[in-house]
Amino acid sequence: MAEYRCEVCFFVYDETTEGMKWGDLHEGWLCPVCESPKSVFVRADINPPAAVISATNMDKSNKPTMASESAQLTGRSISDLMVETMVNWGVRHVFGMVGHSNLGLADAIRKQSEAGKLNFIGIRHE
Repeated sequence: MAEYRCEVCFFVYDETTEGMKWGDLHEGWLCPVCESPKSVFVRADINPPAAVISATNMDKSNKPTMASESAQLTGRSISDLMVETMVNWGVRHVFGMVGHSNLGLADAIRKQSEAGKLNFIGIRHE
């Protein structure tokens, strides 16, 4: 049996645990954590995460324990993961005002905007 990992939230679908083969899941199946489609999943045993994972960031099943730890393992922030998820969901335009409390999110949006995946429209007043 194989395992498949969501590249958005790092949820692992284990065929043994779930009792159903990956190929038998219907096409509309979504990740139970982030609701991403099957297309963003990769075989976990063939495509290991890019970062080296230390045992201190793992639970007993050798999987990252929280989204924040998953982000640390890949060098991305939670804001980066949130904006990548928005892009994966098809969001192409974001309206907002940058301020002290959302600088991390603004930086993540900037990265996706520079990559041509998102368009940020800044506003000047609440």
